[in-house]
Amino acid sequence: METYYNILTNKSAKIDIQWHLQECDQYFKPRLSSYVDIANYANKLIQHSYRYEIWEGNKLNGLLAVYFNRQARTTFVSNLSVLPSLQGKKAAKQLMAFLIKSAKEKGFSEIRLNVFLENIKAIAFYKHMSFEVSEGHHDINQEMVLKL
Repeated sequence: METYYNILTNKSAKIDIQWHLQECDQYFKPRLSSYVDIANYANKLIQHSYRYEIWEGNKLNGLLAVYFNRQARTTFVSNLSVLPSLQGKKAAKQLMAFLIKSAKEKGFSEIRLNVFLENIKAIAFYKHMSFEVSEGHHDINQEMVLKL
């Protein structure tokens, strides 16, 4: 039986995001801390992103942080992460499905993201969510897009 998570928006404080990202750090491929300062990144997400969140009590269990470009009608995914206790339990899928529904309702035409080439599980997940590989390819990451 599938669990359905209550998804909230923009409830987190910087300390919640920083804690969550530190807890998930070792599960990023490569580690998040190897290419960003987690405290600064948490601050950036608080100040500039729109966040879809899964909470259990006072613990941020799942985080999807995006940027909406209304002029270009594009949504950009900056972060999708769930604590290990939710991995494999469709939490990330539900966060992404919530974003897709929300972006469509707001009139956006696509969702874009970049994923590291070594993160094979994430690439497979996004393909399962109907994202396609975009022409924007770099040595270390792959751009993917979902047309709405």
